[in-house]
Amino acid sequence: MSVIRFCIFLSLLISAMAQSPAELYQTNCKNCHGINGEGIPPAIPPLKNSDFLAKNRETSIRAVLEGLSGKIHVNGKEYNAIMPAIPLDDANVVKVLNYVRKTFNKLPGDITEPEVAKIRMTTKYPTFMQQVKAVLNIGLPQAPEGWEIELSAELDFSPTRIANAGNNQLLMISRFGDIHLLNVKTRELKKLLVGKDYLSRGSKYVGVTKGIGLDNKRRLYITNDYIVKDRSLPYDIDRVRIYRTAPLPEVITDLPKPERWFEVAIPAGVGPYNHGISHIEQGPDGWMYVSFGSRTNAGETGNMSRRAKSREHELSAAIWRLKDNNDEKPKFEVYARGFRNPYGFCFDKQGRMFASENGPDKDIVTELNLVEQGKHYGFPYMFADLTENPHEESPKYEGNETFVKPLLNMGPDGIVPLEGNQKPMSSFTAHCVPVGMTYLDDRFPKDMKNTMLMARFGGFWPVNGITTGFDILQIKYNEDNTITSKKLVSNLARPIDVDTMNIDGEAAIIIAEYCRGRSIAEGLTHPGRILILRQK
Repeated sequence: MSVIRFCIFLSLLISAMAQSPAELYQTNCKNCHGINGEGIPPAIPPLKNSDFLAKNRETSIRAVLEGLSGKIHVNGKEYNAIMPAIPLDDANVVKVLNYVRKTFNKLPGDITEPEVAKIRMTTKYPTFMQQVKAVLNIGLPQAPEGWEIELSAELDFSPTRIANAGNNQLLMISRFGDIHLLNVKTRELKKLLVGKDYLSRGSKYVGVTKGIGLDNKRRLYITNDYIVKDRSLPYDIDRVRIYRTAPLPEVITDLPKPERWFEVAIPAGVGPYNHGISHIEQGPDGWMYVSFGSRTNAGETGNMSRRAKSREHELSAAIWRLKDNNDEKPKFEVYARGFRNPYGFCFDKQGRMFASENGPDKDIVTELNLVEQGKHYGFPYMFADLTENPHEESPKYEGNETFVKPLLNMGPDGIVPLEGNQKPMSSFTAHCVPVGMTYLDDRFPKDMKNTMLMARFGGFWPVNGITTGFDILQIKYNEDNTITSKKLVSNLARPIDVDTMNIDGEAAIIIAEYCRGRSIAEGLTHPGRILILRQK
C-alpha cells in the first residue's frame, strides 16, 4: 500500500473511531434504513422491532462485514434488495450493531469484538485492512479510443460535486460542506474551508451539501439542507440555504467565508426521501438555476410521527431560479415542476436545459428531460411514459395541465441491460442513478462536440439480475425530441459528477468518483478519486 493510500486508510480509521454509535448509524445506515430504523417498504426492510435481527445474530454481523443479498423475511414480509458491505473495523461494527439492537429492538446480549473478528475470518476479506486495501487498490477503467485516462488525485473524502475554477483548478465539496482545491496538473491538493466553520448552527451536525458552482463574476455558490428538529413545531423542517462568497481570484489560495444568500424552509422529507437541494449553475440568461428534489418517494403521505403528511410542497420536486435584486434578498421563482430528484442538469449552446431525474423505488425508468419554463414533468402523478401510475399511495391529479414526457432514448446504451434485447426507452434503465451532467462544446472532437455527458452513480438493486450504471454516458439530443446514448467510460467506481477543463490548451474531461467501490458489496464509505480523460 502506498504512503498516500496508507494515509487515506488511517484517516478512515480515525474518523470512524471518533464517531459515537449514533453517528456511525447516521453515516452508514440511515440513508437506506431511515433515521428511526423503519426501512423503505417494500424495498428495504426495517431494523426497528425486527424479528430477523432477533433470530439471526450471526447473519446480521455478516451482513455488515460482506453485505447481504437474496430473499429474506422480516416481520412476515418478503424483501429482496441488496445491502452493501460497510467498511468498518471490528470495534465500530460492534458499536453500530449494538446501537441498532438496543435502540430499535431492546435485544439482550451485546455483540463483542472477538465474535465479529471470528466471523470476519470466514468472509472474502479476513481482516479489515485487507478489505480496505482491496478497494483502494482498484485500477483505472479503460479509456475510449483516441483518449487516455489518468488518476489526478486519490482523495481522503467523498466529493458530492465539482466545479472548474480555471487555471487547472478544480473545486470540490464534500457532503459535510468541506471545500477542497485540486490543481489537476500539479496534483496539489488543499483543503480551503471546513463545513462546520460556516454551516454549523451550534452543533456538530452541518446537514448535507450537494451543490457548488461559480457565476460569471467568479462568486462561489454552495447549497445545503439542514433538518431542524424543533419540538415547538408540529413536524421537522428542512432548512434550505444557499451560501455565496465574494468573487474569487484567478489563482485561488484561500476562500472568503461564504455568507448566507438565500434561505427557505419546507417540511422535512418522509423517511429517507429528503432529496432536497442539490445542483446550482448559472444559466445563459444570468439567473442561478437550482434543482430541488421531492420529499417523498411517489407523493405518499407517510406515517412518521415527526414528518408532515402533506405530500409534496409547492417548492419541492422542482427547478428554481434566482438572481440578485438590488442588494435585497434575491429574486426567486419556480422555473419548472414535476421532478422526483433532478440531481444534475446542464445547458447546451442554444441555452436549452437538460436535467437528469432519478426514478422511484419501483422498477420504473430514470429520466432525462428537456426543461422549459412553466412546464410540469409529471411527478408525482405520472412516471416516465406510463399510461397509469403504479403507486397506489400517489395523489390523484385533479388539474388540467398536460405533463411533459421524458426524452425517448434510442440507445444503443443505457436502456436495457440485456444484450440483444434493446428497444427505445424513456429514458434510462431503472435504478442506474443518473447524477452530474456537463455539455461538450466546440473544443471537443467532431464526434463529441455538441453532446452531453451524464454520470450514472450505479444502482443499489439489480434489474433483470444486472446492476446498471457505474459509467459516463455520452448523450446526443436529436431534433425529433429523441436522444441517443452510448457509454463513454464504463467500470467506474460510483461516478458522482463530470465537468470539462482546458489543460495545456486541450479540452479534457474531469470525472469525480464518490468512493472506490465498483459494486454494491464493496460499499459506499471509502473515499473517492478524481480522474482525467485526455485526448491522445
